[in-house]
Amino acid sequence: MKILAVAHSKELKDPLFKAGLLYLGRCHSPFKAKIELVDPDLSASKQTAALLGSSAGSGKPMGAASNDVFVVLDPRGELLSSEQFSARLQGWLSQGKKPVFLIGAASGHTPEVRAAARTLLSLSPMTLPHRMAFLMLAEQIYRAQEIARNGPYHK
Repeated sequence: MKILAVAHSKELKDPLFKAGLLYLGRCHSPFKAKIELVDPDLSASKQTAALLGSSAGSGKPMGAASNDVFVVLDPRGELLSSEQFSARLQGWLSQGKKPVFLIGAASGHTPEVRAAARTLLSLSPMTLPHRMAFLMLAEQIYRAQEIARNGPYHK
């Protein structure tokens, strides 16, 4: 597993999560990805602690290794085309880094989580439900793979 997506939910039975998992299931190394869930009922401080580990000042989400790239999805983040996103992912993966994408809860990200991010990335300037954001991220990871291999999906 090279890519990790983190979303706020108690289960993956939602149809949008299922659709996103179908896209992730089509990905092959190095674009292979998985999802981890954070309980949305936790308080903001407990969500922050769960995401950043026991020390919120560590800047490392969910026990991530030092070479992992912590990417917070946020409407105020950088907007990339699919081709630019693919190039960014390819760059990280070729450097041996694991992108860790954090999809916010209904109330968004805490300032501590945003501050710990290496990159703020926007899927849209609009605010999206986290399940929709996961589906869009999963599809873009699959599309990035297809762009990288010059596959027919992106054409």
